[in-house]
Amino acid sequence: MVLGVLVPRNSDITAAADETGLRTPIIHIIKERANNAPRSLQKAIGPSQVGTPCARQLAFQMSELPPTRDLHDPWPSIVGTAVHNWLADCFDAANPPWPTDPIWITERRVEVGLGLGGSCDVFHAPTGTVLDWKVLGDSQYRKYTTEGPSPTYRTQAHCYGLGYLNAGYAVTRVGICFLGRAKKLSALHIWSEPFDPMIAVKALARMQVVQKLSAAGVAPMKIPETAGGHCYFCSFKSASADGSDGYCTASKKD
Repeated sequence: MVLGVLVPRNSDITAAADETGLRTPIIHIIKERANNAPRSLQKAIGPSQVGTPCARQLAFQMSELPPTRDLHDPWPSIVGTAVHNWLADCFDAANPPWPTDPIWITERRVEVGLGLGGSCDVFHAPTGTVLDWKVLGDSQYRKYTTEGPSPTYRTQAHCYGLGYLNAGYAVTRVGICFLGRAKKLSALHIWSEPFDPMIAVKALARMQVVQKLSAAGVAPMKIPETAGGHCYFCSFKSASADGSDGYCTASKKD
């Protein structure tokens, strides 16, 4: 209340602003398209998941169990995908004309090992540098530009490096380009370090252990968890207080 005037809530402002009546169907159509995109329908894990610090989360991701909830608004992912596509076109266009070898190799699928593969955003051939784009909101941008990448992001970069090495390329360095969704291009922050194939090899070894446990009938809940900040984003959190639905309760220990 300001000077006797009732200030409407944000939700009221949003509802009042939609005089077209199209807000709900627009959101529905966008969500349906996002939920049926190839990335959303992907079942096998990829380099972006194998580096999770939690072996239990990895086991759930590798299982046939459906997620317990739809955690994420699809819009950040839609924006990220659009940016990735635009950047791929941008760097393809920056290459010299054929038949000269490309300087920038974009969106190439690489095979890391043990059936793990994925599409690497960009590889700078002259320097042997693997790069991955991350388009982030303000809080994540601040976190990763000040603290460095998460173990999951770091492992992902080295997995792509091993994939390019397997494909016969010389790989010297891996990097992550952090872009802010609401920031200027000049705020681009690049983290990088020398390529270490053992980081990817260790991730593959752990994945293989989890695969063997799962094949032996060990349920994901029987695999030790690593509770932490990543629990907040996990799609396999239990909906019951005691985990009686078979899903994880580790987040309650945070």
